Amino acid sequence: MKAVVIDRFGDVDVLRDEDVPVPEPGAGELRVRVRAVGTNPVDTQNRANGSWARLTAPAILGYDVAGTVDAISPGAGVFAPGDAVFYMSDFFDNRFGAYAEYHVAPASFVVRKPGALSFVEAAAVPLAGLTALQTLDRLRVAPGDALLVYGAAGGVGSFAVQIAVARGALVVAVASRKHEPLLSRLGVRATLDYRLASPAAAAAAAIGRQLDAVADFAGQGGIADALPVLRTGGSAASVVSLGSDLDLAIDRNVALHGVLVRPNRPGLLELANLVERGAVKPVIRTVLPLTADGAKTAHFLLESGHGAGKIVLEA
Repeated sequence: MKAVVIDRFGDVDVLRDEDVPVPEPGAGELRVRVRAVGTNPVDTQNRANGSWARLTAPAILGYDVAGTVDAISPGAGVFAPGDAVFYMSDFFDNRFGAYAEYHVAPASFVVRKPGALSFVEAAAVPLAGLTALQTLDRLRVAPGDALLVYGAAGGVGSFAVQIAVARGALVVAVASRKHEPLLSRLGVRATLDYRLASPAAAAAAAIGRQLDAVADFAGQGGIADALPVLRTGGSAASVVSLGSDLDLAIDRNVALHGVLVRPNRPGLLELANLVERGAVKPVIRTVLPLTADGAKTAHFLLESGHGAGKIVLEA
């Protein structure tokens, strides 16, 4: 089969088209004919240096998958060949990702694709959607809560905004001003430019109250910025870096959370339900071919930053 392979770690030029053996599913696994793959910052991180994810080269990247079931092993549950599915695979100890024609995954990770989504749209959901969902669950975002989201227009942030709005939260977004129309459509109360001296202070002024929770998907000191206007007993979470100068969290009795997304079928089922209800829809930044050249462009865009939504590779 065709696959995009890295034979060593480094810049985007290590991504190469190669012919590799078709993988065989083991016990409890199924093989999927890949139709689309979502790309994520973890892809670029693992391409540059695989040590964090315990990877060795050669390796195939890619952890967001949408496609059709091709083969099933015993114990792979209720799936049948031809079923349209989507899922997130693990990025730890996984040299055989989804930048390929076929991919093998544990059936316990896999969910049927919502009929409301194309394969490209479905591939944009799992990793970013689960990251957003798991972050909001840790923050315990509830109806009426005032939530500030840094990096709100990105792949994860755009899901977090929609899920929080669906839960009845009052959401204020921090992003580039150019993304204000998009974020307004997603239901935010206000969009604040990330270049402000204190976006959090501006958020509290805009809504006329302290914040209940903060989600940081940008990693540029957002948690420290928000602490002065975060209510006593509030919560804050980051998927990038908690940063420094967080002593105020003690005085305000704030719960701080570092969040690393993990594959989770119940969470993916919840996302599928939100999609079917029309409460959540993936934001697609661009679609590129599932080739080395397409992957190189995707990685360049991911590392450039400030884009809205997900970059998807289509087979």
